[in-house]
Amino acid sequence: MQINFIYDSSCNAAPSAFKAALQAGADIIDKAIINSITVNIQVGWGESAGTLIDKSAVATASPTPSQAPLTYSQLINAVTATANANNCSYLADNLPETDPTEGVGFWTVYTAQAAALNLPVLKSGKIDGSIGFAAGIDWGYSPINLGANQVDFIGTVIHEITHVLGRVNSSSGSTNQNYGVNDLYDYAFLGKLQLTTGTAGGYYSINGGATNMGNLDDSLNGSADWTVVTDDNGGSANGIAGVFSFIDLQVMQALGYKMAPAYQLAGATSVDNPVPTEVSVNEGEHDFINVQTVGVTPGTTINYLISGIAANRLISDSLTGAVVIGSDGTGTIDLEIKNDLVTDGATTVTVTLAGNLASTSVIVNDTSLTPDNIVTLPPNSTYSALANQIINGTLGLNKVVFSEPAANFTVTQSGSSATLVDKVGTFGTEILNNVQRAMFNDGLAIALDFQSGQNGYLTAMMIGTAFGANKVSAYFAAGVSLYDQGQSNFEVAALIESLNLIENQIGSTSNSAWVDFVYTHVIGASNLAAEAQYVNALNNGTFTKATLLALAAGAADSGSGSLAAQINLVGLQATGLIYHP
Repeated sequence: MQINFIYDSSCNAAPSAFKAALQAGADIIDKAIINSITVNIQVGWGESAGTLIDKSAVATASPTPSQAPLTYSQLINAVTATANANNCSYLADNLPETDPTEGVGFWTVYTAQAAALNLPVLKSGKIDGSIGFAAGIDWGYSPINLGANQVDFIGTVIHEITHVLGRVNSSSGSTNQNYGVNDLYDYAFLGKLQLTTGTAGGYYSINGGATNMGNLDDSLNGSADWTVVTDDNGGSANGIAGVFSFIDLQVMQALGYKMAPAYQLAGATSVDNPVPTEVSVNEGEHDFINVQTVGVTPGTTINYLISGIAANRLISDSLTGAVVIGSDGTGTIDLEIKNDLVTDGATTVTVTLAGNLASTSVIVNDTSLTPDNIVTLPPNSTYSALANQIINGTLGLNKVVFSEPAANFTVTQSGSSATLVDKVGTFGTEILNNVQRAMFNDGLAIALDFQSGQNGYLTAMMIGTAFGANKVSAYFAAGVSLYDQGQSNFEVAALIESLNLIENQIGSTSNSAWVDFVYTHVIGASNLAAEAQYVNALNNGTFTKATLLALAAGAADSGSGSLAAQINLVGLQATGLIYHP
């Protein structure tokens, strides 16, 4: 990318360091984005495109909308085609197939972004946007020498240029209901875009709302800024130099830009927590190190080096390895430590991608003198328990199998940790951490995942909402299997409605009877006056029964209200639920 600045006459009054620092910010973006496009940006000092900038605003930006009108279908086709061409097709996997505004909104791209998306670029002049900087600010033109009362100028330049490139949320505070690409990654909660809630704020996610990559500001100005001040694309604060983070690169890639290859090892997944928690593992355990990329072709093999530990302390007996980048732009390095029964002390291990592309450190604790009863499972494991073990799940759905019947065990649970005590057999005491299913040789299982957002919790809430609390045990096996297969609340709700399961129970297809049935389950009592708004929403097509059921189940309870009490959520969280898979 080539960024050209067109200076207003006001810039003649700017400090001598102004233009050099402005160019330094542009160079950072030019290096990160490798589309063969030219972006012309008008620059003002104390004003932007002739409009004075108040000191309180710090700086402003105005991208130039492309004059080519777009339907949602045209936009989504362009975004999908560009993601495929840029080897990041996963960015389009969770985008709505149909217009999420149901035809009410207008879809807008900006001229620089349109060029990246291979859309027609129609503009009246040669300017792709304007930026301006308040003259009354104590600007610091070197981030490494920033004074306590100064504002990081280069970080602010990057912030405003990315607005010109399309990093805006048109939905926030919009009076004409214009929306853009960034709105398609702004979530209210899992599976629910923020633009359809009628409120500002939300969080950014490229995987359907499953991962919160950063909270967005709650002002109604459509800025799409992070709420933090430590990132270039967040707010500004005196004495704090922002960073153009790896997550910012992911955002620009999602907007349609082709990115230079960049890598992150075990890094922050959210700008709200930019410094990852220090990782510590014991001998005999795994540390699964996440490799994130932008601009890297899926299937690429990347070599890595391990230092700070002897090769014979690793299961691989090697200080080198290779990781293959998957279709989602990520890979996993499994750092597996031997339980070598030698007292050689704790050590800090560093894993570095070849070419020094990225690195991370892990503390390995010497646990050679402790019993070898601690097991760490790979993601999505089914493990056969031995006596008196501490079994730690990592990612995904983890099952622990016991060669005895369920009746032999008592279960107590706190959060994601469950203790199973064998009253009859030889297993003794088993501690299961982040394990979702305990399986027994009599064909029964215990679901242990009833914390908010987990599959067991979602199942109980959906069953309680759709059929009533007294149906949770009877319907649990069928419901949890759907969530365990990766289905969302909406997909499960859609299946319930496609089979007319609620209608069959109430003996009616009327919207009012359906709403009364569901409302009574969620709230605990019928209230026809309160239900009227939902009946009207079904009648006028604002909601389908499936979308309303998914919203009702998702918002039914956070753990302390009527539905939670009806299904005995506290009890489920304390002892789990026995069922027959």
